[in-house]
Amino acid sequence: MSPKISPIKKAFAKGTKGLFDLAFGSSWDAANYSPKRAQTPGAAPSDFNTDLTTQTREELVKGSRYIMRNSGLPREHRELYWLYGVGPEGLKMQATTQDDEWNEAAEQYFKKWSKRADVTERFDWAYIQKLVSFAIDTDGEIFVVKTRSRRTREPRLQLIETHRVCNKDMRSAPESEQNEKWIDGIRVDHQTGKPIALGVKDEAGYVKTVRWNSVIQVAEMESASAYRAIPTLSHSINHFLDESEILAQEKANVKAAGDVVNVLKRKGGALEEGTDYDPFGANDLDENGEMSSDPKALANITGQKTLAIYDDEEYQSIESNRPNNTFNGFIDLLREDSLLGGTPGALAIGGKSLSGATNRLMVAKAERKFKSRTRTITSFAESVWFFVIGDAIDRGELAPVKGWSNISVTPPRSLTVDSGRESEANRRDVDAGIKLVSDSYEEQGGNFMDSMRKKARLIRQVKELAESEGIDPKTLFNFDSEKTIAQESAGSDEAPKNSESGGAPSGSPAKG
Repeated sequence: MSPKISPIKKAFAKGTKGLFDLAFGSSWDAANYSPKRAQTPGAAPSDFNTDLTTQTREELVKGSRYIMRNSGLPREHRELYWLYGVGPEGLKMQATTQDDEWNEAAEQYFKKWSKRADVTERFDWAYIQKLVSFAIDTDGEIFVVKTRSRRTREPRLQLIETHRVCNKDMRSAPESEQNEKWIDGIRVDHQTGKPIALGVKDEAGYVKTVRWNSVIQVAEMESASAYRAIPTLSHSINHFLDESEILAQEKANVKAAGDVVNVLKRKGGALEEGTDYDPFGANDLDENGEMSSDPKALANITGQKTLAIYDDEEYQSIESNRPNNTFNGFIDLLREDSLLGGTPGALAIGGKSLSGATNRLMVAKAERKFKSRTRTITSFAESVWFFVIGDAIDRGELAPVKGWSNISVTPPRSLTVDSGRESEANRRDVDAGIKLVSDSYEEQGGNFMDSMRKKARLIRQVKELAESEGIDPKTLFNFDSEKTIAQESAGSDEAPKNSESGGAPSGSPAKG
Protein backbone atom coordinates (compact mmCIF):
# COMPACT_ATOMS: atom_id res chain seq x y z
CA MET A 1 0.00 0.00 0.00
CA SER A 2 1.17 3.56 -0.72
CA PRO A 3 2.37 5.60 2.32
CA LYS A 4 0.05 8.35 3.51
CA ILE A 5 1.14 11.92 2.63
CA SER A 6 -0.20 14.81 4.64
CA PRO A 7 -2.12 17.56 2.79
CA ILE A 8 0.56 20.11 3.77
CA LYS A 9 3.34 18.11 2.13
CA LYS A 10 1.17 17.68 -0.96
CA ALA A 11 0.62 21.43 -1.09
CA PHE A 12 4.36 22.18 -0.83
CA ALA A 13 5.03 19.65 -3.59
CA LYS A 14 2.63 21.52 -5.91
CA GLY A 15 4.27 24.90 -5.24
CA THR A 16 2.50 28.24 -4.88
CA LYS A 17 -0.79 27.05 -6.34
CA GLY A 18 -0.89 24.12 -3.94
CA LEU A 19 -0.36 26.44 -0.94
CA PHE A 20 -3.07 28.78 -2.24
CA ASP A 21 -5.58 25.92 -2.52
CA LEU A 22 -4.66 24.70 0.95
CA ALA A 23 -4.97 28.14 2.53
CA PHE A 24 -8.17 29.35 0.91
CA GLY A 25 -9.84 26.00 0.26
CA SER A 26 -11.91 24.68 -2.61
CA SER A 27 -15.50 25.34 -3.58
CA TRP A 28 -16.03 21.59 -3.04
CA ASP A 29 -16.15 21.23 0.71
CA ALA A 30 -15.30 17.52 0.55
CA ALA A 31 -11.94 18.41 -1.00
CA ASN A 32 -10.93 20.77 1.81
CA TYR A 33 -8.57 19.71 4.55
CA SER A 34 -9.86 19.88 8.11
CA PRO A 35 -8.02 18.92 11.31
CA LYS A 36 -11.40 17.89 12.77
CA ARG A 37 -11.95 15.28 10.11
CA ALA A 38 -9.97 12.13 9.36
CA GLN A 39 -8.02 12.06 6.12
CA THR A 40 -9.41 10.02 3.26
CA PRO A 41 -7.31 6.84 3.03
CA GLY A 42 -5.39 6.10 -0.14
CA ALA A 43 -3.16 7.96 -2.55
CA ALA A 44 -4.13 10.26 -5.41
CA PRO A 45 -6.69 8.85 -7.88
CA SER A 46 -5.12 6.45 -10.36
CA ASP A 47 -5.95 3.43 -12.50
CA PHE A 48 -7.88 0.67 -10.78
CA ASN A 49 -5.03 -1.80 -11.10
CA THR A 50 -2.73 0.76 -9.39
CA ASP A 51 -5.11 1.21 -6.46
CA LEU A 52 -5.77 -2.53 -6.25
CA THR A 53 -2.31 -3.89 -5.52
CA THR A 54 -1.68 -7.61 -5.35
CA GLN A 55 -1.40 -7.48 -1.56
CA THR A 56 -4.68 -5.55 -1.23
CA ARG A 57 -6.56 -7.94 -3.50
CA GLU A 58 -5.20 -11.00 -1.67
CA GLU A 59 -6.30 -9.57 1.68
CA LEU A 60 -9.79 -8.96 0.30
CA VAL A 61 -10.00 -12.50 -1.05
CA LYS A 62 -8.77 -13.94 2.26
CA GLY A 63 -11.36 -11.98 4.21
CA SER A 64 -14.14 -12.88 1.76
CA ARG A 65 -13.34 -16.58 1.93
CA TYR A 66 -13.35 -16.41 5.72
CA ILE A 67 -16.80 -14.86 5.99
CA MET A 68 -18.17 -17.25 3.36
CA ARG A 69 -17.01 -20.16 5.49
CA ASN A 70 -18.15 -18.82 8.85
CA SER A 71 -21.13 -16.51 8.30
CA GLY A 72 -24.56 -17.53 7.08
CA LEU A 73 -25.58 -14.23 5.51
CA PRO A 74 -22.75 -14.07 2.93
CA ARG A 75 -23.42 -17.69 2.03
CA GLU A 76 -27.10 -16.93 1.50
CA HIS A 77 -26.14 -13.92 -0.66
CA ARG A 78 -23.99 -16.22 -2.80
CA GLU A 79 -26.66 -18.91 -2.99
CA LEU A 80 -29.37 -16.45 -4.10
CA TYR A 81 -27.28 -15.12 -6.98
CA TRP A 82 -26.66 -18.66 -8.16
CA LEU A 83 -30.21 -19.88 -7.57
CA TYR A 84 -32.01 -17.03 -9.37
CA GLY A 85 -29.25 -15.83 -11.70
CA VAL A 86 -28.09 -19.21 -13.02
CA GLY A 87 -30.46 -21.87 -11.69
CA PRO A 88 -29.92 -25.40 -10.37
CA GLU A 89 -29.97 -26.77 -13.93
CA GLY A 90 -27.72 -24.02 -15.29
CA LEU A 91 -28.43 -21.77 -18.26
CA LYS A 92 -29.86 -23.73 -21.17
CA MET A 93 -28.56 -22.89 -24.65
CA GLN A 94 -30.36 -23.31 -27.95
CA ALA A 95 -28.98 -22.90 -31.44
CA THR A 96 -30.72 -20.21 -33.52
CA THR A 97 -29.79 -21.02 -37.12
CA GLN A 98 -32.38 -21.37 -39.90
CA ASP A 99 -31.74 -25.12 -40.05
CA ASP A 100 -33.93 -26.77 -37.40
CA GLU A 101 -32.38 -30.20 -37.90
CA TRP A 102 -28.89 -28.81 -37.42
CA ASN A 103 -30.05 -26.92 -34.33
CA GLU A 104 -31.36 -30.08 -32.73
CA ALA A 105 -28.20 -32.01 -33.65
CA ALA A 106 -25.95 -29.30 -32.19
CA GLU A 107 -27.97 -29.12 -28.99
CA GLN A 108 -27.79 -32.89 -28.57
CA TYR A 109 -24.04 -32.81 -29.17
CA PHE A 110 -23.55 -30.09 -26.57
CA LYS A 111 -25.81 -31.94 -24.12
CA LYS A 112 -23.68 -35.05 -24.49
CA TRP A 113 -20.48 -33.03 -24.01
CA SER A 114 -21.95 -31.34 -20.92
CA LYS A 115 -21.87 -34.55 -18.89
CA ARG A 116 -18.07 -34.32 -18.48
CA ALA A 117 -17.21 -30.70 -19.12
CA ASP A 118 -14.12 -30.02 -17.01
CA VAL A 119 -10.63 -31.40 -17.55
CA THR A 120 -10.81 -33.54 -14.39
CA GLU A 121 -14.10 -35.05 -15.63
CA ARG A 122 -15.71 -34.47 -12.22
CA PHE A 123 -18.17 -31.67 -12.99
CA ASP A 124 -20.87 -31.34 -15.60
CA TRP A 125 -21.69 -28.09 -17.39
CA ALA A 126 -24.42 -27.05 -14.94
CA TYR A 127 -22.12 -27.53 -11.95
CA ILE A 128 -19.35 -25.56 -13.62
CA GLN A 129 -21.75 -22.64 -13.94
CA LYS A 130 -22.48 -22.96 -10.21
CA LEU A 131 -18.77 -22.93 -9.34
CA VAL A 132 -18.23 -19.91 -11.59
CA SER A 133 -21.08 -17.99 -9.96
CA PHE A 134 -19.78 -18.90 -6.50
CA ALA A 135 -16.28 -17.71 -7.44
CA ILE A 136 -17.59 -14.30 -8.55
CA ASP A 137 -19.09 -13.68 -5.11
CA THR A 138 -16.29 -15.28 -3.09
CA ASP A 139 -13.15 -14.28 -5.02
CA GLY A 140 -14.49 -11.71 -7.47
CA GLU A 141 -13.41 -13.67 -10.52
CA ILE A 142 -12.39 -17.01 -11.95
CA PHE A 143 -10.32 -17.94 -15.01
CA VAL A 144 -11.40 -20.76 -17.32
CA VAL A 145 -8.80 -22.25 -19.66
CA LYS A 146 -10.02 -23.91 -22.85
CA THR A 147 -8.06 -27.14 -23.14
CA ARG A 148 -8.52 -30.75 -24.25
CA SER A 149 -8.81 -34.16 -22.71
CA ARG A 150 -5.54 -36.09 -22.90
CA ARG A 151 -7.44 -39.30 -23.49
CA THR A 152 -10.08 -38.35 -26.10
CA ARG A 153 -8.77 -34.92 -27.27
CA GLU A 154 -12.27 -33.54 -26.79
CA PRO A 155 -12.77 -29.96 -25.57
CA ARG A 156 -12.51 -29.52 -21.81
CA LEU A 157 -12.59 -26.61 -19.37
CA GLN A 158 -10.00 -26.05 -16.64
CA LEU A 159 -11.02 -23.81 -13.76
CA ILE A 160 -8.24 -21.59 -12.40
CA GLU A 161 -9.03 -19.90 -9.09
CA THR A 162 -7.79 -16.39 -8.43
CA HIS A 163 -5.00 -17.35 -6.00
CA ARG A 164 -3.34 -19.39 -8.76
CA VAL A 165 -2.79 -16.36 -11.00
CA CYS A 166 0.46 -14.45 -10.45
CA ASN A 167 3.24 -12.66 -12.31
CA LYS A 168 6.05 -14.42 -14.13
CA ASP A 169 9.63 -13.15 -13.95
CA MET A 170 10.25 -11.11 -17.13
CA ARG A 171 14.02 -10.80 -16.65
CA SER A 172 14.59 -13.91 -18.76
CA ALA A 173 11.98 -13.00 -21.36
CA PRO A 174 13.08 -12.68 -24.99
CA GLU A 175 13.60 -9.24 -26.49
CA SER A 176 10.35 -9.51 -28.44
CA GLU A 177 8.45 -9.48 -25.15
CA GLN A 178 10.22 -6.50 -23.57
CA ASN A 179 7.50 -4.11 -24.78
CA GLU A 180 5.02 -5.97 -22.57
CA LYS A 181 4.38 -5.79 -18.83
CA TRP A 182 2.74 -7.84 -16.13
CA ILE A 183 -0.23 -6.53 -14.15
CA ASP A 184 -1.08 -8.80 -11.23
CA GLY A 185 -0.69 -12.06 -13.14
CA ILE A 186 -1.80 -10.81 -16.56
CA ARG A 187 0.69 -9.91 -19.27
CA VAL A 188 -0.53 -6.94 -21.30
CA ASP A 189 0.67 -4.94 -24.27
CA HIS A 190 2.23 -1.58 -23.37
CA GLN A 191 0.55 0.39 -26.14
CA THR A 192 -2.96 -1.03 -26.29
CA GLY A 193 -3.33 -2.59 -22.83
CA LYS A 194 -4.66 -5.77 -24.44
CA PRO A 195 -4.10 -8.94 -22.36
CA ILE A 196 -1.66 -11.33 -24.00
CA ALA A 197 -1.08 -14.14 -21.51
CA LEU A 198 -1.94 -15.40 -18.07
CA GLY A 199 0.52 -16.54 -15.41
CA VAL A 200 -0.69 -19.67 -13.62
CA LYS A 201 1.13 -21.11 -10.61
CA ASP A 202 1.06 -24.89 -10.25
CA GLU A 203 1.20 -26.90 -7.03
CA ALA A 204 5.01 -26.95 -7.10
CA GLY A 205 5.13 -23.15 -7.24
CA TYR A 206 6.26 -22.85 -10.87
CA VAL A 207 4.54 -20.19 -12.98
CA LYS A 208 3.47 -21.24 -16.45
CA THR A 209 2.24 -18.90 -19.18
CA VAL A 210 -1.10 -19.53 -20.87
CA ARG A 211 -2.06 -17.66 -24.02
CA TRP A 212 -4.93 -15.27 -23.45
CA ASN A 213 -6.92 -16.51 -26.46
CA SER A 214 -7.31 -19.78 -24.52
CA VAL A 215 -8.51 -18.02 -21.37
CA ILE A 216 -12.00 -16.89 -20.36
CA GLN A 217 -12.02 -14.46 -17.46
CA VAL A 218 -15.43 -14.45 -15.78
CA ALA A 219 -15.80 -11.39 -13.56
CA GLU A 220 -17.97 -8.35 -12.93
CA MET A 221 -15.51 -5.48 -13.35
CA GLU A 222 -16.00 -2.22 -11.46
CA SER A 223 -13.75 -0.04 -13.63
CA ALA A 224 -12.64 0.26 -17.24
CA SER A 225 -8.99 0.24 -16.12
CA ALA A 226 -9.37 -2.94 -14.05
CA TYR A 227 -7.63 -6.18 -14.99
CA ARG A 228 -8.55 -8.06 -11.82
CA ALA A 229 -11.82 -8.07 -9.88
CA ILE A 230 -12.64 -8.06 -6.18
CA PRO A 231 -15.27 -10.03 -4.21
CA THR A 232 -18.79 -8.66 -4.38
CA LEU A 233 -18.95 -8.20 -0.58
CA SER A 234 -15.55 -6.52 -0.21
CA HIS A 235 -17.17 -3.46 1.37
CA SER A 236 -18.76 -5.68 4.03
CA ILE A 237 -15.88 -7.89 5.15
CA ASN A 238 -15.14 -5.80 8.25
CA HIS A 239 -18.85 -5.62 9.09
CA PHE A 240 -19.19 -9.40 9.07
CA LEU A 241 -15.97 -9.86 11.03
CA ASP A 242 -17.13 -7.33 13.64
CA GLU A 243 -20.55 -8.96 13.81
CA SER A 244 -19.00 -12.38 14.43
CA GLU A 245 -16.80 -11.03 17.22
CA ILE A 246 -19.65 -9.05 18.82
CA LEU A 247 -22.01 -12.01 18.68
CA ALA A 248 -19.35 -14.32 20.15
CA GLN A 249 -18.76 -11.91 23.05
CA GLU A 250 -22.47 -11.37 23.58
CA LYS A 251 -23.12 -15.10 23.67
CA ALA A 252 -20.41 -15.50 26.30
CA ASN A 253 -21.99 -12.71 28.37
CA VAL A 254 -25.46 -14.25 28.07
CA LYS A 255 -24.09 -17.59 29.23
CA ALA A 256 -22.35 -15.95 32.18
CA ALA A 257 -25.52 -14.07 33.15
CA GLY A 258 -27.56 -17.24 32.86
CA ASP A 259 -25.19 -19.12 35.15
CA VAL A 260 -27.45 -18.53 38.20
CA VAL A 261 -25.80 -18.96 41.58
CA ASN A 262 -27.60 -20.55 44.55
CA VAL A 263 -26.69 -18.80 47.79
CA LEU A 264 -26.20 -20.87 50.94
CA LYS A 265 -25.96 -18.86 54.14
CA ARG A 266 -24.45 -20.73 57.05
CA LYS A 267 -23.90 -19.90 60.71
CA GLY A 268 -22.28 -22.97 62.19
CA GLY A 269 -20.16 -23.73 59.20
CA ALA A 270 -21.58 -27.27 58.75
CA LEU A 271 -24.73 -28.90 57.34
CA GLU A 272 -26.97 -30.98 59.58
CA GLU A 273 -26.69 -34.71 59.15
CA GLY A 274 -29.67 -36.78 58.11
CA THR A 275 -31.36 -33.94 56.19
CA ASP A 276 -32.09 -33.52 52.49
CA TYR A 277 -29.09 -31.19 52.29
CA ASP A 278 -26.69 -33.88 53.31
CA PRO A 279 -25.51 -35.11 49.93
CA PHE A 280 -22.69 -37.53 49.53
CA GLY A 281 -19.49 -35.80 50.55
CA ALA A 282 -21.20 -32.58 51.71
CA ASN A 283 -20.26 -32.98 55.39
CA ASP A 284 -16.73 -34.30 55.14
CA LEU A 285 -14.07 -33.43 57.67
CA ASP A 286 -11.67 -30.70 56.70
CA GLU A 287 -7.91 -30.71 57.28
CA ASN A 288 -8.43 -29.67 60.93
CA GLY A 289 -10.82 -32.50 61.62
CA GLU A 290 -13.89 -30.27 61.67
CA MET A 291 -17.09 -30.67 59.68
CA SER A 292 -17.40 -28.41 56.68
CA SER A 293 -19.96 -28.08 53.88
CA ASP A 294 -18.93 -28.56 50.25
CA PRO A 295 -20.79 -26.22 47.85
CA LYS A 296 -19.74 -28.30 44.84
CA ALA A 297 -21.36 -31.38 46.33
CA LEU A 298 -24.47 -29.35 47.17
CA ALA A 299 -24.69 -28.28 43.53
CA ASN A 300 -25.43 -31.91 42.61
CA ILE A 301 -28.83 -31.41 44.29
CA THR A 302 -29.67 -27.77 43.60
CA GLY A 303 -28.21 -27.62 40.08
CA GLN A 304 -26.06 -24.94 38.46
CA LYS A 305 -23.57 -23.31 40.86
CA THR A 306 -23.80 -22.88 44.65
CA LEU A 307 -22.13 -20.08 46.56
CA ALA A 308 -21.55 -20.56 50.31
CA ILE A 309 -21.30 -17.34 52.34
CA TYR A 310 -21.35 -16.49 56.07
CA ASP A 311 -24.20 -14.67 57.75
CA ASP A 312 -22.25 -11.42 57.88
CA GLU A 313 -21.80 -11.52 54.10
CA GLU A 314 -24.27 -10.52 51.41
CA TYR A 315 -24.64 -11.70 47.82
CA GLN A 316 -26.36 -9.50 45.25
CA SER A 317 -27.46 -10.80 41.86
CA ILE A 318 -27.79 -8.30 38.99
CA GLU A 319 -30.40 -9.27 36.42
CA SER A 320 -29.03 -9.27 32.89
CA ASN A 321 -30.81 -7.48 30.06
CA ARG A 322 -28.78 -9.10 27.27
CA PRO A 323 -29.46 -9.20 24.42
CA ASN A 324 -31.69 -6.10 24.25
CA ASN A 325 -33.43 -4.17 21.48
CA THR A 326 -30.54 -1.73 21.15
CA PHE A 327 -28.14 -4.56 20.47
CA ASN A 328 -30.51 -6.18 17.98
CA GLY A 329 -30.93 -2.88 16.15
CA PHE A 330 -27.18 -2.46 15.95
CA ILE A 331 -26.78 -5.91 14.39
CA ASP A 332 -29.59 -5.16 11.92
CA LEU A 333 -27.82 -1.95 10.91
CA LEU A 334 -24.59 -3.82 10.24
CA ARG A 335 -26.39 -6.40 8.14
CA GLU A 336 -28.36 -3.81 6.19
CA ASP A 337 -25.22 -1.88 5.27
CA SER A 338 -23.42 -5.13 4.44
CA LEU A 339 -26.02 -6.19 1.89
CA LEU A 340 -26.53 -2.81 0.21
CA GLY A 341 -25.43 -3.14 -3.38
CA GLY A 342 -26.25 -6.85 -3.32
CA THR A 343 -29.34 -8.82 -2.40
CA PRO A 344 -32.04 -7.02 -0.36
CA GLY A 345 -31.76 -7.86 3.33
CA ALA A 346 -35.29 -9.19 3.80
CA LEU A 347 -34.85 -11.50 0.83
CA ALA A 348 -31.53 -12.87 2.13
CA ILE A 349 -32.60 -13.25 5.75
CA GLY A 350 -36.16 -14.33 5.02
CA GLY A 351 -37.42 -13.13 8.39
CA LYS A 352 -40.17 -10.92 6.98
CA SER A 353 -43.15 -11.72 4.83
CA LEU A 354 -42.55 -10.78 1.23
CA SER A 355 -45.86 -9.04 0.57
CA GLY A 356 -47.07 -5.52 -0.01
CA ALA A 357 -46.04 -2.82 -2.44
CA THR A 358 -42.68 -2.15 -0.78
CA ASN A 359 -41.61 -5.75 -0.84
CA ARG A 360 -42.83 -6.13 -4.42
CA LEU A 361 -40.47 -3.31 -5.34
CA MET A 362 -37.70 -5.04 -3.41
CA VAL A 363 -38.27 -8.32 -5.26
CA ALA A 364 -38.37 -6.51 -8.62
CA LYS A 365 -35.03 -4.85 -7.78
CA ALA A 366 -33.53 -8.17 -6.74
CA GLU A 367 -34.73 -9.78 -9.96
CA ARG A 368 -32.86 -7.20 -12.03
CA LYS A 369 -29.70 -7.82 -10.04
CA PHE A 370 -30.05 -11.54 -10.66
CA LYS A 371 -30.45 -10.84 -14.38
CA SER A 372 -27.12 -9.01 -14.26
CA ARG A 373 -25.53 -12.24 -13.06
CA THR A 374 -27.37 -14.08 -15.82
CA ARG A 375 -25.79 -11.79 -18.43
CA THR A 376 -22.34 -12.43 -16.96
CA ILE A 377 -22.75 -16.21 -17.14
CA THR A 378 -24.38 -15.89 -20.58
CA SER A 379 -21.25 -14.26 -21.99
CA PHE A 380 -19.21 -17.12 -20.54
CA ALA A 381 -21.62 -19.71 -21.98
CA GLU A 382 -21.43 -18.18 -25.46
CA SER A 383 -17.63 -18.54 -25.42
CA VAL A 384 -17.93 -22.17 -24.36
CA TRP A 385 -20.49 -22.90 -27.10
CA PHE A 386 -18.16 -21.35 -29.68
CA PHE A 387 -15.32 -23.55 -28.39
CA VAL A 388 -17.24 -26.84 -28.25
CA ILE A 389 -19.40 -26.57 -31.37
CA GLY A 390 -16.57 -25.00 -33.39
CA ASP A 391 -14.39 -27.98 -32.53
CA ALA A 392 -17.19 -30.36 -33.57
CA ILE A 393 -17.41 -28.62 -36.95
CA ASP A 394 -13.63 -28.79 -37.43
CA ARG A 395 -13.68 -32.51 -36.70
CA GLY A 396 -16.58 -33.12 -39.12
CA GLU A 397 -19.08 -34.21 -36.49
CA LEU A 398 -21.35 -31.27 -37.32
CA ALA A 399 -21.89 -29.60 -40.67
CA PRO A 400 -20.91 -25.91 -40.98
CA VAL A 401 -23.98 -23.73 -41.34
CA LYS A 402 -24.45 -19.99 -41.38
CA GLY A 403 -24.80 -18.50 -37.92
CA TRP A 404 -23.70 -21.65 -36.09
CA SER A 405 -22.16 -19.59 -33.26
CA ASN A 406 -25.40 -17.71 -32.51
CA ILE A 407 -27.39 -19.06 -29.59
CA SER A 408 -30.18 -18.02 -27.27
CA VAL A 409 -29.86 -18.65 -23.54
CA THR A 410 -32.81 -19.58 -21.37
CA PRO A 411 -32.51 -18.07 -17.88
CA PRO A 412 -33.96 -19.67 -14.74
CA ARG A 413 -37.50 -18.97 -13.67
CA SER A 414 -38.06 -15.38 -12.55
CA LEU A 415 -38.42 -14.51 -8.89
CA THR A 416 -41.97 -13.56 -7.98
CA VAL A 417 -44.07 -12.74 -4.92
CA ASP A 418 -47.59 -13.49 -6.18
CA SER A 419 -47.28 -16.21 -8.80
CA GLY A 420 -51.03 -16.57 -9.29
CA ARG A 421 -51.65 -12.91 -10.08
CA GLU A 422 -48.58 -12.59 -12.30
CA SER A 423 -49.39 -15.81 -14.17
CA GLU A 424 -52.89 -14.54 -14.92
CA ALA A 425 -51.52 -11.20 -16.15
CA ASN A 426 -48.92 -13.03 -18.23
CA ARG A 427 -51.58 -15.18 -19.94
CA ARG A 428 -53.66 -12.12 -20.79
CA ASP A 429 -50.63 -10.29 -22.23
CA VAL A 430 -49.85 -13.27 -24.46
CA ASP A 431 -53.48 -13.62 -25.54
CA ALA A 432 -53.64 -9.91 -26.40
CA GLY A 433 -50.43 -10.07 -28.40
CA ILE A 434 -48.59 -7.67 -26.07
CA LYS A 435 -46.04 -10.35 -25.19
CA LEU A 436 -44.60 -13.10 -27.36
CA VAL A 437 -45.24 -16.67 -26.36
CA SER A 438 -41.50 -17.36 -26.53
CA ASP A 439 -40.84 -14.58 -23.99
CA SER A 440 -43.38 -16.11 -21.64
CA TYR A 441 -41.67 -19.49 -21.88
CA GLU A 442 -38.27 -17.97 -21.15
CA GLU A 443 -39.57 -16.15 -18.08
CA GLN A 444 -40.73 -19.50 -16.74
CA GLY A 445 -37.34 -21.07 -17.38
CA GLY A 446 -38.31 -22.95 -20.55
CA ASN A 447 -37.67 -22.72 -24.28
CA PHE A 448 -40.54 -22.22 -26.70
CA MET A 449 -39.22 -24.22 -29.66
CA ASP A 450 -38.00 -27.03 -27.44
CA SER A 451 -41.43 -27.22 -25.80
CA MET A 452 -43.17 -27.18 -29.19
CA ARG A 453 -40.97 -30.03 -30.43
CA LYS A 454 -41.87 -32.04 -27.34
CA LYS A 455 -45.56 -31.26 -27.85
CA ALA A 456 -45.38 -32.29 -31.51
CA ARG A 457 -43.73 -35.60 -30.61
CA LEU A 458 -46.35 -36.19 -27.92
CA ILE A 459 -49.26 -35.54 -30.30
CA ARG A 460 -47.74 -37.83 -32.94
CA GLN A 461 -47.20 -40.63 -30.42
CA VAL A 462 -50.75 -40.30 -29.07
CA LYS A 463 -52.24 -40.48 -32.57
CA GLU A 464 -50.11 -43.50 -33.43
CA LEU A 465 -51.21 -45.23 -30.22
CA ALA A 466 -54.88 -44.44 -30.85
CA GLU A 467 -54.63 -45.72 -34.43
CA SER A 468 -53.02 -48.96 -33.31
CA GLU A 469 -55.76 -49.49 -30.71
CA GLY A 470 -58.56 -48.42 -33.05
CA ILE A 471 -59.91 -45.61 -30.89
CA ASP A 472 -60.49 -41.90 -31.27
CA PRO A 473 -57.31 -39.93 -30.33
CA LYS A 474 -59.45 -37.27 -28.61
CA THR A 475 -60.45 -39.78 -25.97
CA LEU A 476 -56.78 -39.91 -24.92
CA PHE A 477 -55.69 -36.32 -25.37
CA ASN A 478 -57.36 -32.92 -25.86
CA PHE A 479 -55.90 -31.48 -29.05
CA ASP A 480 -58.02 -28.31 -28.95
CA SER A 481 -55.67 -25.43 -28.08
CA GLU A 482 -57.64 -22.57 -29.67
CA LYS A 483 -59.60 -21.47 -26.61
CA THR A 484 -58.87 -18.05 -25.26
CA ILE A 485 -58.80 -17.22 -21.59
CA ALA A 486 -62.20 -15.59 -21.81
CA GLN A 487 -63.66 -18.68 -23.49
CA GLU A 488 -62.24 -20.98 -20.84
CA SER A 489 -63.57 -18.81 -18.02
CA ALA A 490 -67.02 -18.68 -19.71
CA GLY A 491 -67.02 -22.42 -20.28
CA SER A 492 -68.05 -22.09 -23.93
CA ASP A 493 -66.45 -22.86 -27.27
CA GLU A 494 -67.51 -19.48 -28.64
CA ALA A 495 -66.02 -16.16 -27.67
CA PRO A 496 -68.31 -13.83 -25.68
CA LYS A 497 -69.78 -11.07 -27.75
CA ASN A 498 -69.19 -7.44 -26.97
CA SER A 499 -72.23 -5.80 -25.38
CA GLU A 500 -71.65 -2.69 -27.45
CA SER A 501 -72.37 -4.64 -30.64
CA GLY A 502 -75.89 -5.43 -29.47
CA GLY A 503 -75.24 -9.06 -28.72
CA ALA A 504 -75.04 -11.04 -25.50
CA PRO A 505 -72.61 -13.60 -24.18
CA SER A 506 -73.21 -17.21 -25.18
CA GLY A 507 -75.62 -18.94 -22.84
CA SER A 508 -77.31 -15.67 -21.73
CA PRO A 509 -80.73 -14.64 -23.07
CA ALA A 510 -80.86 -11.41 -25.07
CA LYS A 511 -82.83 -8.62 -23.44
CA GLY A 512 -85.70 -6.74 -25.05
